[in-house]
Amino acid sequence: MTRQPNKRVTKSGQPLPKPPDSGKADRLEPSSRNSSKPAPLPAPVCRAVAQLASEFRKEHGPQEYSAAERIGRLFKASITPRRPKGRKVSSAVRKAAEMRQDGAEWRAVYAAVLPGFAAMDKYERTCRTSSLRRNVKAYLKRHEIRLGTARRPM
Repeated sequence: MTRQPNKRVTKSGQPLPKPPDSGKADRLEPSSRNSSKPAPLPAPVCRAVAQLASEFRKEHGPQEYSAAERIGRLFKASITPRRPKGRKVSSAVRKAAEMRQDGAEWRAVYAAVLPGFAAMDKYERTCRTSSLRRNVKAYLKRHEIRLGTARRPM
């Protein structure tokens, strides 16, 4: 048996199964495909950016490529919203600060905010209360909230 050069067959002479069709029929529509291109910007935004660039060139002249990249990064940083600094305040600290603003004593705050406060041993209680006081003080200072500083009678 002679093999034909263009036919795909096994050693026993049986024809190989055809590979799955990789033609256009299997391809997805362009709208449903994950494309690397971002969505186009609205026309008013494009016009505004072009106008800004034109005014910038008139005022400062043409820029070198590296300077233009830095200017673009600066522009991007100035138009994107910023998150507040620091990590989020825990609900316990926020609740304790609100209670202190309302005039609650620290003992009441501890009992309301720290779970299992009454059952804590002396050392854990000391650690947790001092940590809570420190965090509440920092929260109030950061938010520029002043509490009445009424001194206790000695």
